[in-house]
Amino acid sequence: MSKIQNSDVKGTADLTSDARLINDTKIYVTANALNKRLDQAITDGDIGGGGAIALATYQYDTTNGYGSTDTMIRRWTNQTITPVDSSGLLSVTNTAANGMKIEALKKCVVTVSITDGANASGQRSGLSKNSNQLTTGVVSITAAHRVTNDFLSDANAEMQVCATVALEIGDILRPHGDGSAASSNSSFCGIFISAFGIFSGSSVISAWTTYTPTFGAGFGTVTNQSFFYRTIADSNGALDIDIKGFFETGTVSGGAGSISMPGSCTTDTSRTPIVSSRAIVGSSNNSSGSGGDPIFEANKGCVVVVDSSDYSKLFFANNSASDASGGVTNLANGNTFLNTGSQIYINSSISVTGTP
Repeated sequence: MSKIQNSDVKGTADLTSDARLINDTKIYVTANALNKRLDQAITDGDIGGGGAIALATYQYDTTNGYGSTDTMIRRWTNQTITPVDSSGLLSVTNTAANGMKIEALKKCVVTVSITDGANASGQRSGLSKNSNQLTTGVVSITAAHRVTNDFLSDANAEMQVCATVALEIGDILRPHGDGSAASSNSSFCGIFISAFGIFSGSSVISAWTTYTPTFGAGFGTVTNQSFFYRTIADSNGALDIDIKGFFETGTVSGGAGSISMPGSCTTDTSRTPIVSSRAIVGSSNNSSGSGGDPIFEANKGCVVVVDSSDYSKLFFANNSASDASGGVTNLANGNTFLNTGSQIYINSSISVTGTP
């Protein structure tokens, strides 16, 4: 919805300041099913303030060859700085098999700056977007996949490759080279990645994204699992994550019933009401056997909790009043509240640090 404003963005602080419109109390807003005075619409939050800005930075140094599978995709040895990406704009991975992959988790603008070094035979370095030609040198891939590239023939000199790219959710950038050996000055080579996104409203909510969690031994060999998460970043960059999912248990046991969070996410205890090393963050519905609709069983309901034993996981606590070991003061093992072949749905919301 459009805002009626002076040169400033209108917000509640402007209502009693010199920045207010003279006719705040005389202008009526009728768009989007509203029918109230402008000053009241601002007070009620129907007309928000400025957008939220999300920022991210990643940096790696020292070239480390190329992926063993994706043989033209650069790898790096060291993560130079701790990534800053509280809003979850990007997923950056750097593996032996696939080299580096920079994936957009939200719409954003990304700048990638690569410093690479030529060997005695020269070297080509570049950046590709959404390419499936990961064993082909950057100069020979489909032109639409090639963002930029450069060639340097001077032995052991450095070259700079840089590009700024607007990305949609799911777009992937890769440092794409030609597979040639690194210069003797590889320790001076590196990659710097920065991103920003501007979003309307006071929070940034991502699209739902699939992920595959790691399950605790108490659930046995899990089948038919389907999990999704989304992130919610407030205007200060603090991150919450919503998780919803479904799975069927294997042979349940007395082992811990747990589910890992996405990526490097761990509970932010500074924004979580921890009581006796634990906090309720969601609920679960389950069925007692294979097949059938998931139900909230009598005396077998469970709440989803985080626990100080491992804040990167979700646990379950039996909330059955008739179970002497129940209550949120006791974590539930797999066979405490589930049978072999049980189906379980969970929904949870957690304040976290780290990135998915």
